[in-house]
Amino acid sequence: MCSSDLADVWKRTGSPEKDVLDCRQVSRMLSEAQERPLRAAERLRLHAHLLVCKGCMEFRRQLDFLRTAAKRLPDRDDPPR
Repeated sequence: MCSSDLADVWKRTGSPEKDVLDCRQVSRMLSEAQERPLRAAERLRLHAHLLVCKGCMEFRRQLDFLRTAAKRLPDRDDPPR
C-alpha cells in the first residue's frame, strides 16, 4: 500500500482525521484480524497507523509471535510423545 492509496481514501472521505485510528482501536483491530479477514478500508487505516506507531508495530509483532507459538503446541487430545 502506498501513500497515493491513502490520499485516495482521504479524498473520498474529505478528511484524513476521519480515517485515523488511535492505538486502542488498532490493538482491537489487530486482535480481530486473528479471527476474521479485515475489509480493505480497515486494512488501509491499520497500515497507515502502523507506519507511524512503533508501539503498535511491536504489539503486532508480539501477536504474530504468540499465534505462531500457539500453532506449534500439540493438541490436548494428542497422546504425549
